[in-house]
Amino acid sequence: MTGSGGRWGTVLVAAVAVLASACSQVVSGSPQADPSAAPRLETGNYPTTAQEVPAAARPGDAYQQEGWRIADSVIFVSDVDRRFSRRVTPAWPVISTKMLVPKNLPHFTDVQATALGGYNLLTGFIDNRGDTGATTGLWGSAGVLRFRDAGSADRALTAITPAGAKPVDTTSTFPGSRVIAVRTETLGAGRELISLVMLRGDLWVVAAVVLPTVKEASEVAAKMLRAQYDRTADYKPLPLDTPSEYPMDQDAMMTLVFPGPKNPALLEFGLSADGGLLRGYRTARAEAHLWGTEEKRHTQLLQNGPQLVASNGDESLSRVTRFDTAANAQAFLTAQFPISNTESPIEGIDKNSVYCASIERTGTMCTVRRGRYLHETFSTTAQKAYQQTAAAYLVLSSAPQ
Repeated sequence: MTGSGGRWGTVLVAAVAVLASACSQVVSGSPQADPSAAPRLETGNYPTTAQEVPAAARPGDAYQQEGWRIADSVIFVSDVDRRFSRRVTPAWPVISTKMLVPKNLPHFTDVQATALGGYNLLTGFIDNRGDTGATTGLWGSAGVLRFRDAGSADRALTAITPAGAKPVDTTSTFPGSRVIAVRTETLGAGRELISLVMLRGDLWVVAAVVLPTVKEASEVAAKMLRAQYDRTADYKPLPLDTPSEYPMDQDAMMTLVFPGPKNPALLEFGLSADGGLLRGYRTARAEAHLWGTEEKRHTQLLQNGPQLVASNGDESLSRVTRFDTAANAQAFLTAQFPISNTESPIEGIDKNSVYCASIERTGTMCTVRRGRYLHETFSTTAQKAYQQTAAAYLVLSSAPQ
């Protein structure tokens, strides 16, 4: 997915008819349709009721969810420099040092990223975007990393500080803060990299850029660090000392998504095999990090009343978005997708509340609205997508409107 995928559905609930005794009494009124003739939603083997949300099975599950909470307090680097608007690598919580290697993010060398594994790095989130031209290899990246405690964060910064590096003079902009240029490197002609880390208790505030000159890179990196420093004040951390007690749901949003199949590859990231790297609940602002600034969905997530998003994070996507009103949910749906159904693709769901499309060589995506919720699904076949969407529509009947 791009930072995403899509799928939705709507349903009809048949009323139970109250039958009179078998007599010849005439009852006034107009004839009523036989309830048994109402369309039945074909849901296959997909669940049609809200699911229980288990406690974190492994510490990484809790760390991942806290990473989504951090994402709400991470800047969009394009707000600092509009050149950095294109999504260049997937955005998800940083729950493993494998996610910090140079091929994914510009902040650290391979050696530095590996070294961080010994200093209790728990979680984090980094917004990482490239230049709009997509040809010069310019980068802008900023975010927050959280360690187990302030001592671990301090020792980790000391461990990766290059020999001879001195703290950046930030006495005027960040009084009392320790800022280190942990990586400065010429990557090629017209590609100068500078990566800054600020120590803030058990947090690192990070910013890195790749720009044509050292002077420009230094100036823009400092602006990004300032912006991220200010935004970090909004982050209110939840305890991670006992991961099994961490709240893995908010407002019952995760009960509305379908469980994903087992994925043993997730174990190497410290996660349980259920779900995926995008699993969890998050604000609409955090969800917007998954999309390029120039993409319509990024803009829509910051408008039209979306409040919370929940996803199973699996390739067989199940993602629910809650809006403040049903009208705004419908506006989001019609703005995202060219709904022009002459009839509903799924019998039993209003044609204006559902959109399905075939994705070349991959499968079928659907989105359905019920009240102020959208449920997006993706499956490898159209039949599975339609069944999943019909089931999702029924699940949403239990969501508070």
